[in-house]
Amino acid sequence: MKQLLFSLALLGSVASAQEYLEIAAPTSQDDELLAVHQALTALEAHDARKADLVKLRYFAGLSFDEAAEILSIAVPTAKRDWTYARAWLFQKIKLMREEAS
Repeated sequence: MKQLLFSLALLGSVASAQEYLEIAAPTSQDDELLAVHQALTALEAHDARKADLVKLRYFAGLSFDEAAEILSIAVPTAKRDWTYARAWLFQKIKLMREEAS
């Protein structure tokens, strides 16, 4: 929330940032983003390197080569970690949805 306010404040005043937040209505996509965030936070507690890889690949859009170099791991390791992290996140989000129902 602080980061969002800060980013919006850079574009204008803090007052306009707060107005923007009041006007913005939650959508179904917001629920999906929140679930991804919560699952990624749980993955970070479980295995920080795999969570960092997801952030680099998913949010920063880096290739396996680029992400592996940043994390100081081999490309095949990055690919294995990616496969594991995707499956782990899928299961975590599925479990969270079942608990919410």
